[in-house]
Amino acid sequence: MNLFLIRHFESTKNVDNTLSSIGDTEPLTAKARLDCVQFSKDFKGFLELNSLSVNKINCTSSIRAKETASILANNLGNIHIESFKELKSTFAGICAGLSLEKINSKDPFFFKSYYLYKKGIYNLYNLDNQWNNSSKETKIDFEARVQGCFNKIINCNDTTVVIIAHRSPIIAILLYIARLEYNYSFDFYGKVDIDFGRVTWIQRDENERWDVCFVNEPITHLKING
Repeated sequence: MNLFLIRHFESTKNVDNTLSSIGDTEPLTAKARLDCVQFSKDFKGFLELNSLSVNKINCTSSIRAKETASILANNLGNIHIESFKELKSTFAGICAGLSLEKINSKDPFFFKSYYLYKKGIYNLYNLDNQWNNSSKETKIDFEARVQGCFNKIINCNDTTVVIIAHRSPIIAILLYIARLEYNYSFDFYGKVDIDFGRVTWIQRDENERWDVCFVNEPITHLKING
């Protein structure tokens, strides 16, 4: 199986630098739609060059992910799209939908933890242990729902699987595989750079062993293994 994890393209939420809102209704920007069209052409060319075919696109149920999936599906030949609410970003409770500036004034501890996490040196499991706010989703619960959905998606006969999602569920899937295959710590949740429209490519062999081939790369940088 060839698994392609693709982050949605830039949305108005990202321009405003806010956390995900409760409804996840923020659309792609005009520039992002153009970028996504070009990406779709490059991705189609990559698939054809390497004799890979896609029967379905799986995506998060947010507007920005579904718009990205729709553009990609149209350029690949109007293939089917299935969206999953279980692939949504972590729900940040009282900080959902707020800008980082407002979060800093509302909850400095959350802001500092999130800032250090973005810099790659903070364990997000510590936030669950130290942030006394029952309105947010814990990382354990978040990972459980993402992993459950991921296992449902890959439990198919497709040899090529595409998932379009937000940064946090893509990271959760990557860490899940890294724990299975690369001795990544089970008690640490760290940051992985996942940019707009970038591709993470993972392969699974006949023995169901995973191999991470590329992480957060432009589609034009990918080359078939072997």
